[in-house]
Amino acid sequence: AGELDIVMCEDPGCPPPDEGDPRRVRLSLRPSGLDRALPHTEGVGWVRLRFRATAALASEEPAILITRPADADEIHLNGIRIGGEGVVAERFVTVPAGPRLVAVPHGAIRAGANTLSMKVLFAGKNAGALDGPIYLGERDRLVARVTVEGRGRYGDGQRRARRRRD
Repeated sequence: AGELDIVMCEDPGCPPPDEGDPRRVRLSLRPSGLDRALPHTEGVGWVRLRFRATAALASEEPAILITRPADADEIHLNGIRIGGEGVVAERFVTVPAGPRLVAVPHGAIRAGANTLSMKVLFAGKNAGALDGPIYLGERDRLVARVTVEGRGRYGDGQRRARRRRD
């Protein structure tokens, strides 16, 4: 749970917005997902999620599981780039829909307050992007959540991936 801010940009090369940016829309992230749909259209946006982590989690091998990711993203945690899929640019590259697990490098997450920043591309493929839960936890437990508990919970991309494995 936490607060999620989104600011849509005109230019794919736009820098992260200032805290007082008038285009900012704030949503609440509950255990089941966002409290309402993202107010986005196709384009590029910056998403900022603030959350608190325990000292125990900061000392484990943490990861972030985004159950309904955007079409492409660049992900930073407390200013450290921790991942990204596809290309967020004028000539963009999208990636298949489905849960995205992002391993958090040692030292990137802190006990207490943390900020996850994502530059995201909405290319029209993932209408429900960021609509599902975003989990933070120990990496192996999150992998188990996707492969065992996640049957039918994470959208069409997850079901397609499972069919190919079976």
